[in-house]
Amino acid sequence: MDSKYILSDPLKRAVEIALLLQKPLLLCGEPGTGKTTLAKELARLYSLAPPPGCAPFYPQPLVFNTKTTSAATDLFYVYDALARLRDAYAQGNCLAENYIELKALGKAIVLKHGLSSTALAPVKNLAFFKDINNLPDSKDPVSSIVLIDEIDKAPRDFPNDLLNEIENFQFDIREMNATVPPVNNQAKIFVVMTSNNEKTLPDAFLRRCIFHYIDFPKDGLQEILAAHFSGWDGSIDTKPLVDRFNQLRDLPLNKKPATAEFIDWVQYLSTTGLLDKARQQFTGLSETEKAALISSLGIMFKNKNDHNLAIESFGKM
Repeated sequence: MDSKYILSDPLKRAVEIALLLQKPLLLCGEPGTGKTTLAKELARLYSLAPPPGCAPFYPQPLVFNTKTTSAATDLFYVYDALARLRDAYAQGNCLAENYIELKALGKAIVLKHGLSSTALAPVKNLAFFKDINNLPDSKDPVSSIVLIDEIDKAPRDFPNDLLNEIENFQFDIREMNATVPPVNNQAKIFVVMTSNNEKTLPDAFLRRCIFHYIDFPKDGLQEILAAHFSGWDGSIDTKPLVDRFNQLRDLPLNKKPATAEFIDWVQYLSTTGLLDKARQQFTGLSETEKAALISSLGIMFKNKNDHNLAIESFGKM
């Protein structure tokens, strides 16, 4: 299946630099500009054609969704102590390995070793090894994309606590008294992190990252629509629709609508028969069509002031 993700040249170069230097790629930008989706696209692309010198890639990104309570160890594994205590009370002795779940970076490090690695013997009883055996060639080293989404949500110590582990790709499982050691081979772990700039990240952490800001694709919206609505024939001119959307974004809004919201809006216009009227700058609308259009603005504008400004912009229809 063809991808709908448009990988801009500047973003592509940032990815290539980060992969070459084996450093995490830190992505910032407005919500809805494709920061999170990039990891999925890279996993897809690299699973089809790995970069030179890289072992085959796992076909999906390994995702860690950062929370305000996240600790650095959560990236590697989580241990359900309460479940173990409950089961121990009911059943007697319970092995710690049955209550440990590997998370994104932990899975990536295991895949980098390859499931046949003797270095993984202390942790071979973890459930992940049973679940992952259906991956082709999983016995051999496998490269992966790790997405740490919205890292700025985490406590301030979270990024600094990762510095050693994210450079050496190793971790300890204290509850099992086991270590997953570093390994040097052709399998790569490419870490992609996203931030909405809600919190300043520590300088020591930033020095180890490749930074890229994804600009809102104002001049690429027609190409994005063409990718998402591939069934449209060439007679559909989307420029008037894109122009109107950019005019709306230029209003003094509290929250500007993102690309994803624009695509949803266009989907609504297409399914309700308003797309042709959109191409004519929404002139000649019936009262029913006007009401449908006004209602549709809630797809893009999420507070009262912004919604009113958008309605006002259509006031001369």
